[in-house]
Amino acid sequence: MPLYPTVETDLCLQYTLHNHRITVSTIDLARDWKVIHSRLLELGSAPGAVFS
Repeated sequence: MPLYPTVETDLCLQYTLHNHRITVSTIDLARDWKVIHSRLLELGSAPGAVFS
C-alpha cells in the first residue's frame, strides 16, 4: 500500500488490477502524532493490507 503525505485533500483510493486490490492512501503529517499513529494502525489493519 503506497502512503503519501496529504497535500490538500485526504485520499483513500482503491483499484483492482489483474485481480489484485490496490489501495493508495494519504496521511496528514501536520496532525498530532497520536492521530497519525492511529491512522497508520487503521490502514495496517485493513483486510489485505501489505506495506512495501
